[in-house]
Amino acid sequence: MPRDSEELCPPTVKGEENIDPASSSSDLSTTSTSSLPPQLSKPTSTLYPLPLYLSSFSLIERYLHLTPLTPTTFTNTNALWQTPGARGIYGGEIIGQSIVAAASTIPENFWLHSIHAYFVLAGDARVPITYEVVNIRTGRSFATRQVKALQRGEVIFVIMASFQKPVAEARRQSGSVAEWQVEMPDVPKPNEVLSEEEKLKKGEELCTNLRSTIAYKKSKNPEDPTIPTDEQTLSTASTAVIHRKYRLDKDPFEWRKLQPSTYPPSQPYSERKVRFWVRTRKPLLPQAMSGIPHVQLAALAYFTDNWFIGTVRRVNDAAGRKNLKMLVSLDHTVYFHLGKETRVDGREEDKDGEWLLVEMDAQWVGEERGVVTQRVWRGGDGRLVATCVQEGLVRLREGAVRVGERGEEGAVVRSKL
Repeated sequence: MPRDSEELCPPTVKGEENIDPASSSSDLSTTSTSSLPPQLSKPTSTLYPLPLYLSSFSLIERYLHLTPLTPTTFTNTNALWQTPGARGIYGGEIIGQSIVAAASTIPENFWLHSIHAYFVLAGDARVPITYEVVNIRTGRSFATRQVKALQRGEVIFVIMASFQKPVAEARRQSGSVAEWQVEMPDVPKPNEVLSEEEKLKKGEELCTNLRSTIAYKKSKNPEDPTIPTDEQTLSTASTAVIHRKYRLDKDPFEWRKLQPSTYPPSQPYSERKVRFWVRTRKPLLPQAMSGIPHVQLAALAYFTDNWFIGTVRRVNDAAGRKNLKMLVSLDHTVYFHLGKETRVDGREEDKDGEWLLVEMDAQWVGEERGVVTQRVWRGGDGRLVATCVQEGLVRLREGAVRVGERGEEGAVVRSKL
């Protein structure tokens, strides 16, 4: 996500489980029509009308689809996504589209194995993005591409992507390829965790009960001192219901949250984990049908930006929303471990193995920055699919922490709360 923001955006459609807003500075978010290029004198987020065939695509395929302008230049086909309450484009969308642009210039049988990205300026969802791909090198085993994302002629995002030819199976069988990984943690299975639909139903039931309770109390005693508290609870619950309804309609991914509501007070912040299961809501088309190269890998990169730097505020109340002034991404790295075997679209409803398990933690926070790590495993066999690292700006409001007091491991400032 972009780095230019003077304050934290208000809650977005994700509620307490929201995608961290892609914030932008006020001068970018209030750009007037007159400042746009002549061909965009009326703001629009695509250069061309939306092709009719995209209506048969899943949401994530629409978000990732690009229109070629030249063999090395592309633009977004679908309208850019900006969540309500946020003031910029969702960073994962730019990451995913950049991967598609880079992969569109790569010879066959090369597969993405890493990206290193930097958010330079806030993206404006009203203006098309142009992706310019530079062929740094195409070798026998590796190929490297640089992609710059531009709006109004300015670079808003830059990424380096590296692709590798798969290791020959003969070498693997000969014992000349070292292999190991960190094991997947033992956590509740997806079918043991409430779905978003189930949470929505519970939220709607809560709102119905609260309305009845408030109406009854008012009929008995309009001055009942508990009524304001019930009304505030109803307002919060109603907002959560609206958020979940929007997510079910607009979010291309399905989530099953595993994060505990509280952590043991003695547990160091750096050891606290945020976990959830994830998969796309609909299966993805083969590349031959969608025209989206490396679509599974791009979709994986897309969701890795969800809640990532937000891990900081989830593991430490002092960095919670009410104390945050700024929380935005600075850079983003993903290492893809399975290449063409990567899948994010398992659809067997009763099979836990069709999901991906995500685990995130905040290894270091200081100097108004934070470094968070993320691991993604395949639920069925526990294979590590990806490892991610993100650094973000973590700026708190004055008085949020006790000056000079540090966590038990001596690395993180203690909460004042």
